[in-house]
Amino acid sequence: MRRLALLPLIAVLVAGCAETPIDPVAKGGALFHNTVQTTSLGHNLTLITGAGGNILAITGAEGTTLLDTGVTTRIADLDAALAGLDAEPVTTVVDTHFHFDHTGGNAHYAKQGATIVAHENVKKRLSAPQYIFLLDVTFPAVPPEALPSKTFTRQATLKAAGHTLKLVHPAANAHTDGDSYVFIPDANVLFAGDLFFNGFYPLIDYNGGGTIDGVVKAADAMLAITNDSTRIVAGHGALANRAELQAYRDMLAVVAKRMHALIAQGKTEAQIIAAKPTADFDAKWAGGFFTGDAFTQMVYRGLAVRPHACRYHPSAR
Repeated sequence: MRRLALLPLIAVLVAGCAETPIDPVAKGGALFHNTVQTTSLGHNLTLITGAGGNILAITGAEGTTLLDTGVTTRIADLDAALAGLDAEPVTTVVDTHFHFDHTGGNAHYAKQGATIVAHENVKKRLSAPQYIFLLDVTFPAVPPEALPSKTFTRQATLKAAGHTLKLVHPAANAHTDGDSYVFIPDANVLFAGDLFFNGFYPLIDYNGGGTIDGVVKAADAMLAITNDSTRIVAGHGALANRAELQAYRDMLAVVAKRMHALIAQGKTEAQIIAAKPTADFDAKWAGGFFTGDAFTQMVYRGLAVRPHACRYHPSAR
């Protein structure tokens, strides 16, 4: 995926909260309506794009492991992509966080016998209604079969198609409070989930426990285990390399520093937006999910207002 056609949704942040909930799939633009495509990364690893957040399929004779499962409305397309790979049935699903565009296939694959693995906070979030401010939608709790059946707190190790998968929950809350990145050392592939949006300002779900400071720390942790040859799968955006992750981290670190300074000066939200703390980054990073102003407002609310100033579900504190 490249730039995402979500600009109409950005007005929710800048103008206030929408009065009528938005259907996330109907209004999600290119995020949910791209053609599903597969890209081989070698080593029995296949990147699948266009079915929601990016997905990695790890295929082997004993079964298929999926890192994230996209949106519910694209399950048939995802199954078709797996069939095109002659993949064995899905036996394991790893949820990198709880958002609907990464967990939509959970119930489908669990009913077929797959084990769902995730950080413990993913299970907690999926077990209760969650408000996503970007879409102005409160998502209901998922059915029991869609919940992770195996959880971890800090790290976990899985075996898939001869690979060792290292699942790591960052030391600080980042995109949400339940993120994981997955490193596959022998293939030198990092699946970053939404800890990395390649090429545009990220969603930082402060209702879901996220903060910009935590995203920077998570990027530091991922940079520490990668090298110039590592292929990095972002949650959204094209396949990336370490230099692109570094650029993302450096941009966020500068924005965070500026935001902390403005907040320390006692500036209001309106004054901080007017100060344009992202102006020198907007040409490169704006226009995907967020304009510079909308990203500034989101970061401000995550640092100074949490939870969402307009409305929130108590479970999303």
